[in-house]
Amino acid sequence: YKVEVSSLKSELQEARKQAQGAEKKMKSSQAKDEEISKMKTDIISFKVVVAEATRSKEETEEQLTKKNNECERLEEEIVFLRKRLKG
Repeated sequence: YKVEVSSLKSELQEARKQAQGAEKKMKSSQAKDEEISKMKTDIISFKVVVAEATRSKEETEEQLTKKNNECERLEEEIVFLRKRLKG
């Protein structure tokens, strides 16, 4: 009887150790899942920032093109007016 009780106690202790190990693994897995989720959120945020920067760059390039065209038109107008003045 004593041997059986002792054996059962040992089995119980082993089961507790295994349960604690499983719990640690589960918590570790949850922490990893949370970290992965945070990384995904960071990646999405980064993509949004890049998209906004790209759009801003495109708008700036568009404005520069318009200004360039306007300058070219004004230069042509100046040349034309100079020719008229020289007559």
